[in-house]
Amino acid sequence: MVYMVEKPKIGAAGPSCPRERENPMKIVVRFLGLPPSEPLREHSERQALFHLGRFGQDLRSVDIRIRDVNGPRGGADKQCQVFATGPRLGFSTLQELSEDAYQAVNAAMLRLARTVARGLERARDWKIKTHLAN
Repeated sequence: MVYMVEKPKIGAAGPSCPRERENPMKIVVRFLGLPPSEPLREHSERQALFHLGRFGQDLRSVDIRIRDVNGPRGGADKQCQVFATGPRLGFSTLQELSEDAYQAVNAAMLRLARTVARGLERARDWKIKTHLAN
């Protein structure tokens, strides 16, 4: 069963924040195989804004999927899959597995921030190379 809590997050400080206009990143949090949790959804959104907010216009959407892989058997069974899209980045995806859903989200957001930074650096280097070659 899929539970989806979708709430576009634009700025962390509310509607009057000037950052709202700078960062049109859409964040979608989905729960697969576990009941929706408002605190976990809010935590996921905060982590996404904290780690990915610096990329501004380079990220259009972040889709966070949190699932319970093993069900009631226990163990390292909370998976966080993250899909990110952006005009210069294209499409990036990764997943983290942990015993705790919050830890899985934290690790996934940290890794995604590094992945996006590397991807944007490559795009910048490629643009510089093509301009210097002409």
